[in-house]
Amino acid sequence: MMGKNLASKAKRLGNAEWGGCQAAAEILHDNPSALQSMVVYQLTLTNGKRYIGSTRRPLVARLAEHLSVSINPHRNGNHKSLIYPALRKHGWSGMQVEVLANHTTAKELFAAEGYFIAIAEPEYNIRIPAGVPGANSRYN
Repeated sequence: MMGKNLASKAKRLGNAEWGGCQAAAEILHDNPSALQSMVVYQLTLTNGKRYIGSTRRPLVARLAEHLSVSINPHRNGNHKSLIYPALRKHGWSGMQVEVLANHTTAKELFAAEGYFIAIAEPEYNIRIPAGVPGANSRYN
C-alpha cells in the first residue's frame, strides 16, 4: 500500500506519467528522502555512472519525471540530457538515489547543484563544468 500511496503523491505533485510514478515509488519506497523537497540529489546507475540534479518539489515527483522520459522518450524528445538514454540502456533496477544537500531557497539550491556537479563531474550531466557560459548552464 505504501508504494501505491507514494506513486499517487508523485503523480499529484509532478508532471509524470503513471508508469514513471510507479517506478519512482518502487525505487524510493524505503527511502526517507522520498517526500523531501528543495534537495540536490544523485542518481547512480548500476554501471557506476552518476547524474546530479536538484528539485524544488518532492524527490519522488522529480524521479518519476526522469523515469517517465526514459520509458516514453517522446515526452521530452528535444532535451539533450544523457541520463535518459542511459536509463533506457541500463534500466533503473538497482539504481541508487541519494540526497546530497537540502536548502531553503532556490538560489542556494541551484548554487549547491552547480557545486556538486563541478566537484563530482558526474558522467551523465550536460552541465560540466558548472557555470560555463553556453554550456546549458543556469549557473552563469
